Amino acid sequence: MPEQIVRTLGLEPGDELIVAVDEDNPEMIQIRPLHRSHAGARADLFGTPEEAREYVRAEQESWGIGQGIQPQHHFPA
Repeated sequence: MPEQIVRTLGLEPGDELIVAVDEDNPEMIQIRPLHRSHAGARADLFGTPEEAREYVRAEQESWGIGQGIQPQHHFPA
């Protein structure tokens, strides 16, 4: 991970990142830290991970957003 990104995002060793890749422009990615205070919070709210992804996909579709961007796995910094 480039030092400038680490500093800009305020990352520390062990932090996890959420990476999203735009399918229409795969050179363009979004990187966000997974905030520890949010990690796992209310994990049971939307059922299984697959059910949660389907819920989010349906919500984004109803809002007309999220098309072409597929969330990827989160990776340690």
